[in-house]
Amino acid sequence: MHVKTLMPKKSLKAFIIALALVSGFEANADAYSRISLKEKNTPIEEILKKIEKQAECLFVFNTQIDTQRKVNLDVQNKTVGEILDIMFKDTNVTYSIQNPNIILSKKAVAETKLTQESQNAATQNTGSKIVTGTVTDASGETLIGLTVKVVGTNIATATDIDGNYSIKVPAGSNELEFSYVGYQPLKQSINGQTKINVIMKDNVHLLDEVVVTALGIERKETSLTYATQKIDGDELTRAKDANFINSLQGKTSGLVITPNASGAGGSSKLLLRGNSSILGSNTPLIVVDGIPMAERGTTQITDALLAGGNTTDGGDGLSNINPDDVETITVLKGANAAALYGSRAANGVLIITTKKGKEGKVSIDLSSSILVETPLVTPKFQNTYGANVETYSDQSMDPNNPVEKRRLNMLSWGPRLGTYSDAALNEIPYMRNYALNNVGNYLQTGTNFNNTISITSGTKIAQTYVSYGNTTANGIMPSNKFMRHNFTVRQSVNLWNDRVQIDFSGNYINQTAQNRPGSGIYGNPLYDLYLMPRNADIRYFKKNSEVQGELYHINKYGSGKYESTGVEGPIQQWPWSDSENRNSPYWLQNRLKREQVRERIYSTIGLKVNIIEGLSAQVRFKIDRTTDTNESKTWQGTRAKTYYNSIYEYAKVSNNQTFGDFLVSYSKKIGDFDVSANIGGSTMVENYEDFGINYWMADTTSTPNVFDPANLVAQGGASTGTYKNHDQNWENAIYATASIGYKEMAYIDASVRTDWSRTYTQFAYLGTPDHYTYYSVGGNVLLNPLFKIESEWFNHSKLRLSYSEVGNSIPNLNYGGKPTNWGSQIASAATYREFYDPRPETMRSTEIGLDGRLFDNTVDFDITFYNTMMLNQWLPQQAATGGQLPLNSGRIRNRGLELTLGYNKKFNNNFIWRTSVNYSYNTNKVLETYGPNGNTVIEQTPIYQGGLKVRYEVGKPYGELYGRTFKYDSEGKIMTDRFGAPMLSSEYNDYLGNANSPHHLGWSNTFSYKDFSFFFLIDGKIGGKVISYTEARLDAYGVSERSGKTRDSGIVYIYNQAVGGSMAGVAVPGVVMPDGEIAPAEGYYTKIGNGEPALGQYTYDATNFRLREVSVGYTFRNLFGQGKNLNLSLVGRNLFFLYKDSPVDPDVSVSTANSYGGIEAFSVPTTRSFGFNIKATF
Repeated sequence: MHVKTLMPKKSLKAFIIALALVSGFEANADAYSRISLKEKNTPIEEILKKIEKQAECLFVFNTQIDTQRKVNLDVQNKTVGEILDIMFKDTNVTYSIQNPNIILSKKAVAETKLTQESQNAATQNTGSKIVTGTVTDASGETLIGLTVKVVGTNIATATDIDGNYSIKVPAGSNELEFSYVGYQPLKQSINGQTKINVIMKDNVHLLDEVVVTALGIERKETSLTYATQKIDGDELTRAKDANFINSLQGKTSGLVITPNASGAGGSSKLLLRGNSSILGSNTPLIVVDGIPMAERGTTQITDALLAGGNTTDGGDGLSNINPDDVETITVLKGANAAALYGSRAANGVLIITTKKGKEGKVSIDLSSSILVETPLVTPKFQNTYGANVETYSDQSMDPNNPVEKRRLNMLSWGPRLGTYSDAALNEIPYMRNYALNNVGNYLQTGTNFNNTISITSGTKIAQTYVSYGNTTANGIMPSNKFMRHNFTVRQSVNLWNDRVQIDFSGNYINQTAQNRPGSGIYGNPLYDLYLMPRNADIRYFKKNSEVQGELYHINKYGSGKYESTGVEGPIQQWPWSDSENRNSPYWLQNRLKREQVRERIYSTIGLKVNIIEGLSAQVRFKIDRTTDTNESKTWQGTRAKTYYNSIYEYAKVSNNQTFGDFLVSYSKKIGDFDVSANIGGSTMVENYEDFGINYWMADTTSTPNVFDPANLVAQGGASTGTYKNHDQNWENAIYATASIGYKEMAYIDASVRTDWSRTYTQFAYLGTPDHYTYYSVGGNVLLNPLFKIESEWFNHSKLRLSYSEVGNSIPNLNYGGKPTNWGSQIASAATYREFYDPRPETMRSTEIGLDGRLFDNTVDFDITFYNTMMLNQWLPQQAATGGQLPLNSGRIRNRGLELTLGYNKKFNNNFIWRTSVNYSYNTNKVLETYGPNGNTVIEQTPIYQGGLKVRYEVGKPYGELYGRTFKYDSEGKIMTDRFGAPMLSSEYNDYLGNANSPHHLGWSNTFSYKDFSFFFLIDGKIGGKVISYTEARLDAYGVSERSGKTRDSGIVYIYNQAVGGSMAGVAVPGVVMPDGEIAPAEGYYTKIGNGEPALGQYTYDATNFRLREVSVGYTFRNLFGQGKNLNLSLVGRNLFFLYKDSPVDPDVSVSTANSYGGIEAFSVPTTRSFGFNIKATF
């Protein structure tokens, strides 16, 4: 394998070692070994490759060496040196053998290795002298194969593997010239010196990174007219997350990532440049190796307070990817960069490039990490007061013959702890005279194991990459488990001197999630765990949460009474289960079983033909098949709002997508112009099928807890309890793009795409177009070459401007039709009425940016200003005749700034510091909705009976939050009931704020000293609001720290005569209300925290900064052979908050759906994780 100095590489020496590893060189490689060759009319480059293979050496040469010259060769048992003498006889090529490397360089005159004696003699007799030295770059790295020439002569030499040179300077010459591809030429006066060390400076015009853009098209970074950001795959594996995209938090400007509170492998909400669609998609398109990823099929929580039980996050497509398979991620931040993907990319694109095989001997990489997880934030409880003791009727064993027992009241508004009698303590086995750490005693330490082994090998013709990855996680919630297996194979084939290239990849994912946590009340163990009396011991119920006994049904469709089933089974033992939704956490853990299984297979094959120089054509085809199987078993006796009897639910969702595209590309340099163009098309067909069973065992003909469809009866025995839905979608497109550059100092480009979608075919009778066209235009200017700026501190700068119009398709629904339940064959009423003027939502986007490098390329920056407008919002409104009448109307504007600033300095050969800041600011406004004046207020209710409204109102930001507040009298005082508790308004007019934070910031630092490395990342946001229903209920139940401090404050409330009875004149702990008046603490908190709370009291500033990621590592170099390293590192994520003003994690999300940001409702706590990583190469 050859090392050509074409690349802007600061450490060619290190690169040579790495290439030697890939090529399979061993420490004992001998360039003086004898070999035999017989070649006829063969290019020198091909002969060098064969010599490398036989002699296990490595040739290093620059572009000045003509390796395409053809020679005839017939040698037997010759050394490499003897063969090179034959090949380069009568040429100006010389070589230097430094095992296992052989450096080829261009000479002007024959150079003779002189002894020190002959050198001195030459100097004395002719006046010539020998000058020696070392050549390095600005960071101290030596440069290999650099040309050193005596100015005014044809005498030249090249530096060796250590960057050293030695050259004879004749009398009368006083200047040396140093030249190297990728660096600025340098002339140095001799002035009698015999040792001259030189530091070369980068040639910024050649430091031009290649960026993967839309459709997999590779472009030089200098030619781009829009904002992008590239992230190396190592950023994903430093401290691994089960959903690798979470590892990008704080590392890219403009990309906001909010993980769902759903445990390992859960979905994450991604947002680029703000929310722009009210009911449509705000999610960027995910592209893997140039092809869009299928995303449909996952389930999301749609009611944050009532969720839980059987409604949990189903994960997303990104959570299926093995981070160790990812080479790079490129973020196309706006529609300007993503226009070629059409209506699927109005919100930007994340382009994931995966690893592929490399030429060389077999290389095995092992990556393993072990992380332990503990809660980062849990509620703060009061430890001073317990619950009152009361008598209740226990119906658990026989609902028709209850037994009176004693228990603690479920509310902790009782006496001070330490005052309970021994008789009471003996009577109630779980009761204590002190507060307990029930949360700590119930939650467990989570673990996360990630292991990947990959094998890479290849020849010039074929390269192979194979990997297996396994993720196994145990959540902090007992019984929550997650496991994922990833199998990947990628095969690349290059035929006929790279004229034909074939690329195949296959992926299989098998993923299982058991008892994935959900938010809200129903079926959520955290609800009762948090609210149970402070002096009740959860550990007692670990072994006493159930007993065996006769099971009873509630015969809802017969007598309506409890009736014996004649079957024995487990009976829940939870003192408070006579109340709605109250269940033992251990009962829910063991008797509400949920399992989600995903099998996914996707495979891609591509063929590219390089027809002539500059002209190529490629075709690609992809199949992506995902099957999600969800099963839920709810045992008899589980208490919830709508059921008591056992339930069995089963759903199987299949999503099959086929995708194909073609692309013809042309590029050519014509005089001062660089011209490139692409034209292509794509087709996508998606088939979605949803099959389910929903059995509510509602009468005595159903055997409880036997979760077998053949043995179950649905509601009333009148229906099968099954459903089946089928849907198909397709999209076809043609597109083209062109770019013209002038003298590598200015570029203009444009793209156009036309989409055909199945969605619009149903409107043919209206004369509605069945296709829509989108476009983008852009230009840039490189300021340095334009104004001929050559400065050490101002190395590179580029000004860019672009504009685009891209669609955001309306949902593929049956407008005006009547959907049919395939199980019952009954057509239901149409959800959506006729759509009379259907159009896609349209994103108009303008951006202007400036990027560059300063101070000898140690500082880099990229700043972008953007303005986007989403028009023709898809807004179904309530129709007078029933159902919803869809229409296209409304405008939402986003404006903002994205800034990336980096500093990269190598102070010497041992110490390197890299720091980077990513900042983004976004503000948005609703400019129009619908209606006669375009200002109808759109209101959504994300939480049923939760007291929260999300409004979209003209002149205000996207998604304003409103809730209930106190009811005031004419004098501005809070109205109270006869018990002194505040009264709440029935209106939702209390403005709570907005969940969207305008400012996001990330600051990362990497310090490297020799083989040690230290990395840390701090990120956070400023502004926005978060609402906590958990805090509201904690107050209502008297378990919150706040409610305890209130009782200890000494404020007293005295009941007046209006209360009547024995309460008149009684003094109780009081609390000062917002209007300054005093209310009874228990009555106040019960009223504002229960039911539909006064959310203004539980809305908090979401501003926070945290230590997001830390890594400390050491690399044992060459431990397993040359270039075969072992890296060990200690890592941590989410270790602690540097600032937080809310009692919950402000970066909370219960769903990736719109309008669900900033809501916390008994969500599983965010975790901190710490452990270690091992990476080894064999």
